[in-house]
Amino acid sequence: MEKKANNVKKARDVTAMYNMIKVGFGVGYIGRHIVEKDIQEGAIVDLTGEMLPKLPIYLIFPKLNYTPKINRYFIDYLKNQFSTT
Repeated sequence: MEKKANNVKKARDVTAMYNMIKVGFGVGYIGRHIVEKDIQEGAIVDLTGEMLPKLPIYLIFPKLNYTPKINRYFIDYLKNQFSTT
């Protein structure tokens, strides 16, 4: 016999989900970069361990004849933050 949750909460955005997880409303799937500090401090427990695959990040922007400096800085920032090599 399958049991169904009778008290399901939904969040419309990441901040709301983060806040609900942080105050103990339950579990949620949220980007590790958002909760890493809380995990290290013990405020949030990682229930996934290593079972979830790392997901790639894709940037999509219009093709231009040149790359504006702000775009280049943003691309470089993301590479530095999320690079696995």
